[in-house]
Amino acid sequence: MKNNYAPEIRFLRFTGDWEELRLNKVFKEFIVPMRDKPKEFSGTVPWTRIEDIEGRFINGTTSGQYVSEETIKSMNLKIIPKGSLIVSASATFGVVAIVNNDLITNQTFIGLVPNTNYNIDYLYAFFKSTDIQKKMKRESAGSTIFYISRKQFENMIGKFPGLKEQEKIGDLFKQLDDTIALYEQELTILKQTKQGFLQKMFPKEGESVPEVRFPGFTGNWEKRRLGDIYDVVSGFAFKMSDYVRAGVPIINGESIQHGSISTKNLNFLPEEFLDKYPNFILNTGDIVLGLNRPITNGNLKIAQVPKDLHGALLYQRAGKIIFLNNSDINFSYQLLGNEVSKFVLKEAVGSDQPFISTTKLKKWLIRIPALKEEQTKIGLFFKKLDDTIALHQHELDSLKETKKAFLQKMFV
Repeated sequence: MKNNYAPEIRFLRFTGDWEELRLNKVFKEFIVPMRDKPKEFSGTVPWTRIEDIEGRFINGTTSGQYVSEETIKSMNLKIIPKGSLIVSASATFGVVAIVNNDLITNQTFIGLVPNTNYNIDYLYAFFKSTDIQKKMKRESAGSTIFYISRKQFENMIGKFPGLKEQEKIGDLFKQLDDTIALYEQELTILKQTKQGFLQKMFPKEGESVPEVRFPGFTGNWEKRRLGDIYDVVSGFAFKMSDYVRAGVPIINGESIQHGSISTKNLNFLPEEFLDKYPNFILNTGDIVLGLNRPITNGNLKIAQVPKDLHGALLYQRAGKIIFLNNSDINFSYQLLGNEVSKFVLKEAVGSDQPFISTTKLKKWLIRIPALKEEQTKIGLFFKKLDDTIALHQHELDSLKETKKAFLQKMFV
């Protein structure tokens, strides 16, 4: 039988029930910021916004806006002291951060000053835990924009262990957060590195050779129409009435993401559809494009089909690249990512829901190395970079899933 007063996962040598407390027993002060924004900015106390949160901390202000002691006194502004927590009580609901320096903020947040026998890292994880996030939403007013009053915060009930156990839990989640932040930083650097190489290893607009080239290769890259080298075949409009619970997966434009294909919310067709529609079967390594709304969050929807989706069927509004000559596939993947992005930004049809016209795309002029050996070297270089990025992304996702599981099982 589940014990509602002890977590499912616990450090060794800790036993007994956790204590049920109202938050006004845990925090000695609940600071509700003034609604009014300071009339002028000059001084030393940072005016902080939600954008200033960096991971688990809020250090000051990135806007360069500071408030003077005179303004604080004249407007009766509330300072949230170092060592407190701030929790978003409205708007971007449930955001939590540890305050590293005294600051002033707006009514989006409420400041929570803990009593001395509570660990700040534990309290941060407490507010991130699955149960407390759900409880905050239940306690809040509003259906789409949530809001929790100071009184509701004070009366909210949570369960708390002793200080030693708090410190153990707090240290675990701090280490997890630090590791996640490190992986995120490394992943950002890898992506920026790749972007830099893409700019230097492919010719710039109006130029015929790249800035950086492997030794032994000279001469201009050839100017060709994209349709002379590649064909783009659109998928088929399969009927929803033919869908089954399990069978052949269907890849559509929504499932194609930048560098990957999402397997969430896939639909399926009967196995016999492979015989009926052989021209729409996808194989491992095939390059696919999202033709409708092809750029999301600044990234082109382009990916290669992974092994676990070999034999899937392609749906309408998604395109498959057909090779018309002996171009290197790894090089082609990078080239198409570059060139189709440029094409979309200049030529995509429609304002609200832009889509790629494959007829126009095939007329797009590109430059390509004359020698396949140069293509192969470039393609292999970027494949290694992509594999490293994918590995880091996988490790980061695994860490986040681990943290999510601990947040569910280490709190009550």
